[in-house]
Amino acid sequence: MVSSIRDVTAQVEAEQELAQREQQYRLLAENATDAVFLMDGDWVITWASPAVATQFGYERDELLGRARLDFVHFEDRRLVAANQLRAVSGQLERHEERFALKSGDYRWMDVAIRPFLADGGEVLGYIAALRDIDQEVHVRAALGRSERTFRLAMDGAAEGMAVVGLHRRFLEANHALGRLVDRAPAWLTEHDEEDVLHPDDVEPARQVRDRLLGGRSDHESRPCRLVRADGSLVWVTHSVGLLRDDDGLPLFFVCQYQDITASPRPRTATTTPPAVTAHLAGRRRDT
Repeated sequence: MVSSIRDVTAQVEAEQELAQREQQYRLLAENATDAVFLMDGDWVITWASPAVATQFGYERDELLGRARLDFVHFEDRRLVAANQLRAVSGQLERHEERFALKSGDYRWMDVAIRPFLADGGEVLGYIAALRDIDQEVHVRAALGRSERTFRLAMDGAAEGMAVVGLHRRFLEANHALGRLVDRAPAWLTEHDEEDVLHPDDVEPARQVRDRLLGGRSDHESRPCRLVRADGSLVWVTHSVGLLRDDDGLPLFFVCQYQDITASPRPRTATTTPPAVTAHLAGRRRDT
């Protein structure tokens, strides 16, 4: 009899570690709220987590053996196919897509795909995790429409308009306001509102903002003077409103400046007095 004994301790330990790791990954995937797919090298689904039933309405057997692209909205397939090709490099690939529900509807999903490789670097398949972001995408779209509407309203307004931060910094300014003070909107967004207010109107403007922040008022209007680039003054009705978030926390001020220079009313001269000239020399930045 001839007997041969070979030490396979390292191989057995590696197999045991691999089995334990596979069990941990499977437990994680089985209990994850995100849908997880395992696909072969041709992007055919070979395994799906139980979350696909709650996320998409499918039984797992209904997905196995089908290409993942079959469930992607036709408008997103070209983008998804291109992104899948990039995943071959071994890097994590992320994108957003619309995934088909069993009901026939689609939901927006955040998709993360990573290939799993053999020891020699050969791609054995791919793992995809899909997280439901449908509500988030619709909220983003609504905010985008709201922002476009706001920008159109600002750009098309005949009166000067601006969004001013809580520390009185210009965040947005339209061209009408730029024409009022003879400044480019880009210049305004590099300065504070107080840089274009007459010195005597700075403190009253601060008091208005304090009342708005304190909740004693929602909106206030008062006449004030703006200082133009050449030092001349223009009278405006300065209307200020405070925008708050859903929790009531202040976000920023929305300001409107209506030119009333030609209106019949008692006011001081529209030329800059020496005190204002000295004030501007101290406050003015790069023009």
